[in-house]
Amino acid sequence: MHRLAYERLREWKDSPDRLPLIVKGVRHCGKTHLIETFGNDNYRNVAVFNFEDRPELCALFQGSIDPLRLIPLLSIQGCVEINPDSTLLFFDEIQACPRALTSLKYFAEKAPEYHVICACSSILSPGSTKKNISSNDVPSQSFPVGKVQYLNLYPMDFEEFLLASGDVRMRDCLRDMDVHEQIPEFMVPTLIDRLREYQVVGGMPEAVGTWVKTHSLPAVRRVQDRILSTYADDLQKHPVDAKGTLERVWESVTEQLLRDNSRFVFGQSVEGARAADLETSVQWLKDAGLVHMTRMVEKPAIPLSMNTTRFYKLYMCDLGLLTYKSGVPADFVNSQPGDYKEFKGVMAENLVLLELKAHLDTESYYWRSDAKAEVDFIVPILYEPVPIEVKAGSARSSKSLKSYRGRYEPRVSVKVSMDPEAVIGSVTHVPLYMVWRLGDYVRAGLESTGWQDPDKVFEERSSKTRMYGA
Repeated sequence: MHRLAYERLREWKDSPDRLPLIVKGVRHCGKTHLIETFGNDNYRNVAVFNFEDRPELCALFQGSIDPLRLIPLLSIQGCVEINPDSTLLFFDEIQACPRALTSLKYFAEKAPEYHVICACSSILSPGSTKKNISSNDVPSQSFPVGKVQYLNLYPMDFEEFLLASGDVRMRDCLRDMDVHEQIPEFMVPTLIDRLREYQVVGGMPEAVGTWVKTHSLPAVRRVQDRILSTYADDLQKHPVDAKGTLERVWESVTEQLLRDNSRFVFGQSVEGARAADLETSVQWLKDAGLVHMTRMVEKPAIPLSMNTTRFYKLYMCDLGLLTYKSGVPADFVNSQPGDYKEFKGVMAENLVLLELKAHLDTESYYWRSDAKAEVDFIVPILYEPVPIEVKAGSARSSKSLKSYRGRYEPRVSVKVSMDPEAVIGSVTHVPLYMVWRLGDYVRAGLESTGWQDPDKVFEERSSKTRMYGA
């Protein structure tokens, strides 16, 4: 199955400024398979060292971590020749060996000619300021700050699901189509069917592969059950001070999504708990990629991160896992508009958030007024705080977005729904099955208002200054 991140890896390989690369992502999202496929396609040898499967490998990093010492030892240990130009050095699950992480600094400084990729299932951070946020934190002085590059990998998004389903020509047509054009009517039923399948199967590569091969929902459910069991095992490995709460917070994420809360309520996770008691658990789930957080903003001003409140929502890392974990029958996607209304709304929101992560790789926020008007997402796109309202059905009613627009007058607002017509303008409409091109729709909407790209404006002004003098 083709992953769009493959092209990012090729760009990394060919870059003259290449640094060791860390590929981050939740367990089972396909990191190892992607890296090994890329390595086998582009290198003569792939030297794989998995620190979780083979903890004894960490002993190699106990002494000097100078690459000139490490490379011969790794070559012997892995029974593979490691050459600068023809070998991909792959450290899998590197979070299990902090000294291996530290060695990346020296690969960058002393042996930049070697191609080094690492995969980790949690966000590695230098010297956390909060106690036991992650058992994988390393001292600040040991973290290779500025000496590594990062690539976030998420479960397969809807575009990749289309490719895996064999709809390659349709996807290519949709990818190359001008956003001002309407989607050909004959494509819409297929897109709706694939979207319904994606909401049930999700984007975990093993689940997608099972669905494509068998079209058996029980087989897909067995895969999803196995993945959730792996996550449950990971929760048991968390530091002792959070044990007993982490599992309950994880279970509560789905429950609170189904209640459509305006924020994550700690008291609904563990009775009588305070935010301070459970922040560690929430942070661990976020760091592990199991949940995504959207923070509430008081006002939509760039940078949005400076205008957040203490409230936030949590979303699941994968739609298929959300459906299975919720215990909702798969046929909810074919039910009448009024059936499973709340769950359909949650699924639509979660889907949009995952598409934003996969294609824009940015933090998302939301806004709520005192009068309870709520805009699902506020996302920084092209330096603009873009409000996005999501509907599982038709977008005829948009009171919250209207309230937001009246108060803040954004250049562009976005409505996402199942309505098939794309509209470009100050209020841009994007069909739910085309959110993977949302960035293109937003740019077109901005341009329709006379907006100019601030980066290009800066370059042009700088060029004139150099030409004529200050």
